[in-house]
Amino acid sequence: MTSPSSTIVIEDDELPPSWRSANSHVQRTSPRTSPEILTEPNDAAIGSIEPSRKRKRAKGKQRDTLDTCFKRLRKTLDEEVESLDQEVKKLQKQI
Repeated sequence: MTSPSSTIVIEDDELPPSWRSANSHVQRTSPRTSPEILTEPNDAAIGSIEPSRKRKRAKGKQRDTLDTCFKRLRKTLDEEVESLDQEVKKLQKQI
């Protein structure tokens, strides 16, 4: 079994400088950074590229919703316990 420290991870399909060919005019392009991938065909033809709008993360909203649900549940539970306590007191008085 190999240890994690002996594992070499090469990101973006890029080779370290020592592994590249001796020919300096050969350049590798990553498929994720090629111009065809970064721009849409219509934008490339027009020449105006607008930055894309990032989506808002829903983590905060989900957390708020979860907190709200727990608060409602706690409130309902407290009300139910209070009503049961009152009923127990009434029954104890009758005895």
